[in-house]
Amino acid sequence: MNTKKKKGIDKAAFLFIGPAFIFFTLFIIVPTLASVYYSFTSWDGISPVVKFVGLANYKEIFTSARFGNALKNTVILTVFISIFENAAALALALIVDNVRWGEKLFPECLLYTGSCQRYRVRLYMENYV
Repeated sequence: MNTKKKKGIDKAAFLFIGPAFIFFTLFIIVPTLASVYYSFTSWDGISPVVKFVGLANYKEIFTSARFGNALKNTVILTVFISIFENAAALALALIVDNVRWGEKLFPECLLYTGSCQRYRVRLYMENYV
């Protein structure tokens, strides 16, 4: 048996990684870099004139009273929603785990509602589109 490791680049790996890398670059990296660039400009998004203002936009944001209020609201919502969602998920998991009288009822209900949703959307689209 030949136990030598292949040296060099595996072309099959690039065939699988290439499309994902292209999409990631086009839809994540490029817009992120463009937004960083535009954050240093004063541009309305329509006119062809893009005026470079440097850190003036950031100075305006961090000295604004509205920014502090928005940041406070975001932190409060994030903390309470995270706690509430995790507590509700844990409670539902414990309820489903401890049920003995209808062991197959809950999974079947979940599967039924998921499959019905597809038909509801289809009927909605047929009636209103």
